[in-house]
Amino acid sequence: KGHVILCSPYCNKHGYKCPFCSMFIGDKRCRAIEAVMESMKTVCCYAKHGCNAIVRYSEKRDHEKTCTFVPCLCPQPRCDWISNSNELGQHFKVKHFYKRIPFKYGEFFYVSLRRDTTTRVLQAVSDGKLFVISNDEREKENPLILFHVGPDSWIPEFDYEVRAKFYGALLLR
Repeated sequence: KGHVILCSPYCNKHGYKCPFCSMFIGDKRCRAIEAVMESMKTVCCYAKHGCNAIVRYSEKRDHEKTCTFVPCLCPQPRCDWISNSNELGQHFKVKHFYKRIPFKYGEFFYVSLRRDTTTRVLQAVSDGKLFVISNDEREKENPLILFHVGPDSWIPEFDYEVRAKFYGALLLR
């Protein structure tokens, strides 16, 4: 008489016992079921936003972490636009042209923030990628935060330098 095939988390939680007869079933792998599971494919959860990828079930999470079709909200206040991250740069360039600060990678540029300005959006001229400078004066240690809008896979690690003037004092990060 055979036992049911159980996943590893279930076995770990229930002491490797069959849920029907309570006999010990061991911790041996079932290669046939593993092969079936490995052959299963699924669509990306961002298919409704334009991703056409069909990936192995076991690779789905890794794909979705780096998928460029991840939905993004427009960082401009009171704009309810949402679509995939591939379209974000074009949307911002067209709809919020005067609200962005265009910049070129590798070149210094200036951004002024008033005390009551909470965010400024920076847009790379070469590829349209968006970055947001958040100004949170409640944060005493690091009131300025720079972050990329979109999946992490788009941006390799990069270096940046921030020089801030505050009432005549110069801060360098």
